[in-house]
Amino acid sequence: MSRKILALVLAAVALVGILFFVVQPGGDQRQPSAGPGLRSHAELKLRRDGTLAVTETVDVASGTTATRRAPLRIAADQHTDRIFTVSAPTVVGSGSAEADDQTFTVHLGAGRSTITYTVDGAVAGLGDQQELRWQPVSGWDVPVDTFSAVVAEPGQPNSITCLAGAAGSHILCAVAKIDQSQVVRLSHTALRAGDRIDVAVGMAGSGVPVNARLVRAHTLAAAFAPTPLDVAGAVTLAVLLLGGFWLLWHRRVRAARVVPAGAPVPLLVRGEGGHVAFASPDGVLPGQVGAVATERARAVDIAATVLDLAVRNYLWIQEVELPDGRLDWQVVRRNAADPALTGFERAVYASILPDEAERALLSQVANGHAGNLREALFGDVVARGWLARPPRTERLRWLAVGAGIAALGVGVTATLAGTAGHAMLGLPLIATGLGLAVLGRWLPVRTRRGAVLLGHVAELQHFLDAATPEDVPVADRELVFSRSLPYAVALGVTDRWLRAFAGVATDADGVPGLYWFGSCQPIPDLTRFAERFPALLAALAGQDPAGGPGRRTRTPAEVTALRR
Repeated sequence: MSRKILALVLAAVALVGILFFVVQPGGDQRQPSAGPGLRSHAELKLRRDGTLAVTETVDVASGTTATRRAPLRIAADQHTDRIFTVSAPTVVGSGSAEADDQTFTVHLGAGRSTITYTVDGAVAGLGDQQELRWQPVSGWDVPVDTFSAVVAEPGQPNSITCLAGAAGSHILCAVAKIDQSQVVRLSHTALRAGDRIDVAVGMAGSGVPVNARLVRAHTLAAAFAPTPLDVAGAVTLAVLLLGGFWLLWHRRVRAARVVPAGAPVPLLVRGEGGHVAFASPDGVLPGQVGAVATERARAVDIAATVLDLAVRNYLWIQEVELPDGRLDWQVVRRNAADPALTGFERAVYASILPDEAERALLSQVANGHAGNLREALFGDVVARGWLARPPRTERLRWLAVGAGIAALGVGVTATLAGTAGHAMLGLPLIATGLGLAVLGRWLPVRTRRGAVLLGHVAELQHFLDAATPEDVPVADRELVFSRSLPYAVALGVTDRWLRAFAGVATDADGVPGLYWFGSCQPIPDLTRFAERFPALLAALAGQDPAGGPGRRTRTPAEVTALRR
């Protein structure tokens, strides 16, 4: 039994001795690996000029090859990379080595080879001391069974960080120590293919110049990491862009602001024979008032235009009582549309009497021409110089400009994020583009002439709010009431205008009733007309005469008051 125990003890001692021999630093005693991996021993010497001289002795297993592709751009932290340069790589043995600005590449055959090269950029400053950093093992395509290294530098090493394993891991090396002769000794075993050994040695009083090159990391987080330069640049660019947008807005709003009328504009003018007639300011038509004031096309503009065409003897409106007791109105052609009408008036005329029809009931008129009417309305208003361009065109223009600037910002941001970093500089462009696309729809397109017109429209509204039949000769009251009624509709003061003139006799001209409107019953004055007119107006505006759907639209008068 004692012999068996002695044999076991001797076998254990022999095994420990073999393991000690395998991992013992000192490349001269190691033999080529018989396994699938390799063995590496590195000697690193930091020179006075800051360059690092490296000698690696590598044993590759018989019948195999090994290739190392070591990256020379290594992450220093989350936002920073560190650039190393390898020069003069040589291989003594079976293999070759080369280096460019991105990768250090080594190809080795079976057996022992010695690799020598010089590293620049390995010394970084840390306060009053320096730090030497290099990865003597990285990028091998085979496992590294054993690794050992010695590091010598001019100063005194006072700290060691040796990390092993995959990039980014924090596994400490098996051995990392400073011996009595101030030499750093390292070792580790069982590294997998692709693993690295990352060595950082702190030094004091070395006198070695710092040569580490740090650049922004090629990561999304690093690209958007705020630096003082990025913040200052982004703020400056944002201020310039917002300042430009504010200047544009200010100039547009200032130009579009209502200009109070100077000298009063005569709205009641005396013509031949001493008759008094109504005259709109600057020749604006009732359907155009809302387009200039609100920069919108409203259903009430169409209603006001139909009334105006009737008042001007292009149409006749006849009240009709249906068998079921409901009211309807028949529109009859009086005079054909002629060149005196604007494009919008001709479009409204055609929509009321389509296909050159002589007459049509309002209840049977299809309401499917909104797009064409809108284009015709703004075409007339732009032609008169009250708006610079159609609002829809302006909105699409700013949408396209804003989208283009935002797309440019995205491109700049992506380019900076993938190259030089500082991606924050592209964010103000994106924000400005989106702001223009969204806020551009509210940029007014009213011109200075349009703003002056609105000042006169304010006078017109005051006239409609204050005028009484006594202000007009008896013989002219029906005509003044009729010619002003479409403007009262457009300006939202219909009720007041109807109440003021409800008692006006309709036969002052010798013919009972309004000259442009036929009632089911003879009327001595405008009382019955005033009672039934809201239903007619609702029908003209495409609403249910009984008070059905129809969202209230802000009147030009309200818009004018808001813009003051």
